[in-house]
Amino acid sequence: MRYLLIIPLMLFVETMTGCVASLPPSPTLEESRRASELVDQGTALLRRGALKEAQASFEVSFDLDQTAAALDGLGCVAFLSGDVELARDYFLLAYEQDHSYSQSLANLALLYDYIGAKEESRVLFERALGGDVDNAPTRNNLGVLLEEGGAKSAATSEMFRAYVVLPHEIIGKNLEQIGEKPWRQ
Repeated sequence: MRYLLIIPLMLFVETMTGCVASLPPSPTLEESRRASELVDQGTALLRRGALKEAQASFEVSFDLDQTAAALDGLGCVAFLSGDVELARDYFLLAYEQDHSYSQSLANLALLYDYIGAKEESRVLFERALGGDVDNAPTRNNLGVLLEEGGAKSAATSEMFRAYVVLPHEIIGKNLEQIGEKPWRQ
């Protein structure tokens, strides 16, 4: 059994008034703070499997502050609910909203892996990693994908790189499954 880490972490929506584009009002600092708290709450609810509550949290967050994290969270809810097309759309919107928000690419990579688009998945995992050496969940998930594709050496390298940054039980189990023995804290 393979273990993947799904960690949702932030659209510019342009509205049209007649023929003149207008920007939504900027959120206050308090609205931005509350929106961030709601993303964190939605993430915790996702981890508990409370999908409807998580969705509500991400929706209210987005109402307060239209962030890529809220869209990404909605994508995770859709993905875990089995709506692959809606999930893909949310992940793409999140990335369009903020190109530096690589978690949406990592989640899109998981979705592509799930539907069997392995090469697209690999490309997206690598793009999501970019220069982010601390992104252990994405590095682990890339390792799993590489191992499934027969690239054991590259998979081992990615998983160990993930494990030293985040010695998580799931990453340790993945290393054990490919015959490696990670150290334990």
